[in-house]
Amino acid sequence: MVEGLRSQQLADLSAVLAMLANLPAAVWGKEGQAKPSDFDPYAKKRRREKPIFKTKDLSILKAVFVDRKAR
Repeated sequence: MVEGLRSQQLADLSAVLAMLANLPAAVWGKEGQAKPSDFDPYAKKRRREKPIFKTKDLSILKAVFVDRKAR
């Protein structure tokens, strides 16, 4: 329960910190780059896993595993 309260308080604080970090950019007419998740240690970062390989043609796999001749 205490950790949930602390997490919520940090989420609220991180929103305020992101707003303050983006304030100079708003004054000068630029778009801010800081997000609340940048300041929140409990925020779960989405991790993008890279694919092992990228190929459009899987005929290589078919040739290796399906069409191979029995020894």
